[in-house]
Amino acid sequence: MTLSLSSITSETEAQTKLKAQSSDAAASLRLIPMGGVEEFGMNMMIYEMGNERLAVDCGAMFPDSDMLGVDLVIPDVSYLLEEPEKLRGIVLTHGHDDHIGALPYILPSLNVPVYGTRLTLAFLGAKLEEHGLLDQTTLIELKYNKPVQISSNFNVQAIHVTHSVPNAASIAIRTPAGTVLQTGDYKIDYSPIIGEQFDFHNIAKLSQENVLALVGDSTNSDIPGSTHTERWLGRHLEPIFASSKRAVFCTTFSTSVHRIQLLINLAEKFQRKVFVAGRSFERTIDIATDLGLLKIPRGMILSLKSIEDIPPQRRLILATGSQAEPFSAMSRIAVGEHRWLRVEKNDTIIHSARVIPGHMRPISRMINHFYKQGARVFESSTSKVHASGHAYIEEIKAMISMVQPRYLVPVHGEVRQLMHHRDIAIGMGFDPEDIFLLENGDVLEFHDNVAEVMDKVPTGHVLVDGKTIGETGEVVLRDRQHLSEDGMLIAILNVDKTTGALITPPEIVTRGFVYVDESEDLINELRDLIRSTFEALPKEAREDQDFMHAEVRRALRKHIRRTFDRFPVILPVIQQI
Repeated sequence: MTLSLSSITSETEAQTKLKAQSSDAAASLRLIPMGGVEEFGMNMMIYEMGNERLAVDCGAMFPDSDMLGVDLVIPDVSYLLEEPEKLRGIVLTHGHDDHIGALPYILPSLNVPVYGTRLTLAFLGAKLEEHGLLDQTTLIELKYNKPVQISSNFNVQAIHVTHSVPNAASIAIRTPAGTVLQTGDYKIDYSPIIGEQFDFHNIAKLSQENVLALVGDSTNSDIPGSTHTERWLGRHLEPIFASSKRAVFCTTFSTSVHRIQLLINLAEKFQRKVFVAGRSFERTIDIATDLGLLKIPRGMILSLKSIEDIPPQRRLILATGSQAEPFSAMSRIAVGEHRWLRVEKNDTIIHSARVIPGHMRPISRMINHFYKQGARVFESSTSKVHASGHAYIEEIKAMISMVQPRYLVPVHGEVRQLMHHRDIAIGMGFDPEDIFLLENGDVLEFHDNVAEVMDKVPTGHVLVDGKTIGETGEVVLRDRQHLSEDGMLIAILNVDKTTGALITPPEIVTRGFVYVDESEDLINELRDLIRSTFEALPKEAREDQDFMHAEVRRALRKHIRRTFDRFPVILPVIQQI
């Protein structure tokens, strides 16, 4: 893992070098979003000039509920693969998965240097190590306000901004055609718990360069006012801790280092020991502690194995699963399926995270389980237990005012957020003709002091199922291929909705997997496996059909893969009678 800077020059030197190396000062610059517009996640922007390309971010996105078996969705980069030698580097704004999560799947085909701040590269390095790619990837650290010459046409400067993860950066991209500022994700936090304040000086200083375009975060462009700080959040979490008579369970995004530090501080104040449930939380804490960002008192965090040694009123449990992912720690705790952790009456549950679009239903089910168990529940929709990491309207106004760009390109949001961002700028006097609401694949070209959408390149969603990277296209195409290769297995369970017990033995229907009449022993074996899996679930879990589906599918998939090295589509059907 290379963490070193190369070709660092001052702003003046960088601009002079760019002009000297460009034979045409009016050469066109092209911006191409490969993901991250008209959607949340999968953020990736391509900059083109001459025979050179630069990528900013390379993120993943959660799959929709109808994407059976899919773990991640990543951008289709076939356009870049047509001429891979043109891509000179990938610059990262910060370490969230929606900005770095696709890199382990894309770098094997586009092995170029990756630039980012220290924590961002540490998060990425952990991912690359899991995929066996760390030793073959060049990671180059960006230091704030130290411009780096990436190629003859691209010079980049990281400028510190505050966000829900430390070491976030806006990226100033200087080219012979002009300077573009890509904000990345940001908020204006005047008193961050970790790290430096928002760098107003260097953001505003860019206006002296007559910024060509501002590529701005639109996530919260429909919310009035300004975001709350983490310190504000601490004042609202403190009374919850003070009034909690038993264990406190808290879930948030696993990379929210500021939030973790805040919770550690509250645990120390109220004399609670901290227990961590979930690998991603553990990894974040290890990385942030090693880098000196997290300050944790010695002996504060204990192993889950020792939780019974600490009375409930002295426990704080940090658990993954803020979006109610089926196998996350919080989801398992909710249905009584976690090995070490149980929720008891009068325990406190804090859901300290926003709801990512598409996850409302599973989160609601998870929260309902906690209510059924008699817990006190505090969630962001009803309590002040979350502070967003994305700018609200007044902060977006401040960014536009400081930068004073010639053109505005809203990104990071669905259509309504992009349009709200546009309306904010128009309200500030921006000419609507100078604001571009792009679609993924649009080619926005700046040339001869004008900007216009000139073309469209192929884009799309690539599906990742944990073992393979799917083909570009609709989910149905992936499923058809899957079915043609490995067939289908349907497991039918008839459940008494009053008692939660099986009424009849599980039924199995297969197509293209095995011939049932000649595989009686196998079918009986699978029936027994389904029954034992079902009967091992506690009553709470049996009331959650999504959880039961996931458990039955997991058990069958594991057994079939180990026994036959086959991967049929497995569809549990649970009928409550």
